[in-house]
Amino acid sequence: MQGNPIAITLRTRIKDAFERSELPSYSALSRAAGMSRPVAQKLLAGQFDNSKDGPGVFSVKRMANALGTTVGHLLGEDLSSDIISQSFFTGTNRKKSVIEKLMETYWRGAGRYEAFDPLIEDCDVYSIPNADDLAPQIVRVGKRTLFAGRLGGPFQRDAQREIDQFAAEKKQDVLEFFGRVLREKTAIGNAFLDHNMVTRPARVSASNVRLGLLTQTARGQQQILLHTLPIPA
Repeated sequence: MQGNPIAITLRTRIKDAFERSELPSYSALSRAAGMSRPVAQKLLAGQFDNSKDGPGVFSVKRMANALGTTVGHLLGEDLSSDIISQSFFTGTNRKKSVIEKLMETYWRGAGRYEAFDPLIEDCDVYSIPNADDLAPQIVRVGKRTLFAGRLGGPFQRDAQREIDQFAAEKKQDVLEFFGRVLREKTAIGNAFLDHNMVTRPARVSASNVRLGLLTQTARGQQQILLHTLPIPA
């Protein structure tokens, strides 16, 4: 069975970063990352290669910190060469990936929706699904998201029309991912979309990394922020 590309990239880059580090063993890495040895061993042995969910987002962040790199690099977002990347990660002017910024904003803002104002255009916003929903319900399209790019702008109504026409298994996949976000507050994983658009003369067939964050507005309303990143072919 072919493994998930993002899971294989994650495992490969963790191993490469470990070999460049001064950590004496994988056990030392798991301790430095605050991870249990079974989880770290499962990840490094490739047992997440065919997993739909993969390790938790906090585990990936702690492992990136322990290795002196970034979540974006471990997930394949940074396409720079290893030498350039290492100097970039340790430099004072290092730029953070959008995923890293979103995660840090979530932690520092304690999940408050208002804390994401500077990054809200990088996210699509969804309502909390209920048992009667047959499809995810999008309430806002970010101007810098993949959805906006495919639609040619942040058109919420067109976005919902597209979602309503997703294949049943795709709608269920997104709803299940949102269920994971509700349980764990944050979730990250890879996904694939194969869809003939109904509002535009185009077809979408692509793999993505998706980050889901559970937020709460000042009025106590919960919403899910979704950031997606294309996986290079």
